[in-house]
Amino acid sequence: MIVRQFLQWVQTAPAGERAEATSALARAYLYSDLTPDDRAAAEGAMIMLLDDPSPLVRRALAEALAWSGKAPPPVIHALAADQPEIAAIVLATSPLFIDADLVDLVATGTAAVQTAIARRVPLQCAAAAAIAEVGCAEACLILIENAGAEIAGLSIDRVVARFGHVAAIREALFVRDDLAPATRQAVLSVRPGITDLASIEYRDENALLAASTDPERTYVEQVLPAKLALCERYIRERSFLGDLRIIGRSMSVSFTPH
Repeated sequence: MIVRQFLQWVQTAPAGERAEATSALARAYLYSDLTPDDRAAAEGAMIMLLDDPSPLVRRALAEALAWSGKAPPPVIHALAADQPEIAAIVLATSPLFIDADLVDLVATGTAAVQTAIARRVPLQCAAAAAIAEVGCAEACLILIENAGAEIAGLSIDRVVARFGHVAAIREALFVRDDLAPATRQAVLSVRPGITDLASIEYRDENALLAASTDPERTYVEQVLPAKLALCERYIRERSFLGDLRIIGRSMSVSFTPH
């Protein structure tokens, strides 16, 4: 009954008041001793509030629910698809996203999605590897600076191969206590503007994944390990002549029809 009255009230209330009431509803869902019927009604009301035209209301919902493992998953996943400022709140903090969710979001999401996920604490190795592989430069910088991220050595090498020429990333790498001496030397030797073997060999990655019956599994179990291996080879064998060959191959595939 109370929830029904709430839904009638929000239809005419100002946006600011709707946002405050929405936050109160979400907190009641998380922390109050509601009956099963009241809890179901509150969840239904929050699902309806996802369509509220004011971002203030949806932001209030995200801020109230983001940190809790008791939040309704449909609401959290819907908020993750909202406008970037709202999605970032749940992507950076909600414990309801599993590693497979995060890897998929990094692979398909915008730069704003990638940077939000890079801020998660803790951030597990699989999601960190996905950011290192396909994340934008800003997401990789945030990842490197995230003390709560579990980053494999190969993922750090991949960031070096992709963005080792970016000053901010170079500086962030150099201050890491766990940076291997070989990787430190690799950062110093990466030349700006050079592409890498993984980018060339998997230039048709989208078509490969589209042909798979399970694209996410194919990416995590086949494509990503292969690309990281190529990255390690590039770091290990890098030379002036090798870079010239890569540039030549890059030009060749750029002008060769698929």
